[in-house]
Amino acid sequence: ARDYLDMPEVIAYLVDPQLTYFRYEDVRVICEVVNLCIQPDPANRPSMTIICSTLENGIDISPTANIKESPLAWAELALAS
Repeated sequence: ARDYLDMPEVIAYLVDPQLTYFRYEDVRVICEVVNLCIQPDPANRPSMTIICSTLENGIDISPTANIKESPLAWAELALAS
């Protein structure tokens, strides 16, 4: 699995195909964190503070981010209004 984490061209294949929508950048950030966490030497692994900070700064979970990026979300919003 480690080999795939360092290969940007295959990152999308790590996502469950049943997931109809995801942001590539979010998956890249998660792969970056996973790669840091699986270091063989525990001394090289990040603290939970660093992990949380990396995820919080790298992944936009605001509702507007989801709507902005997803055509499906735009359609649902149009139907609801």
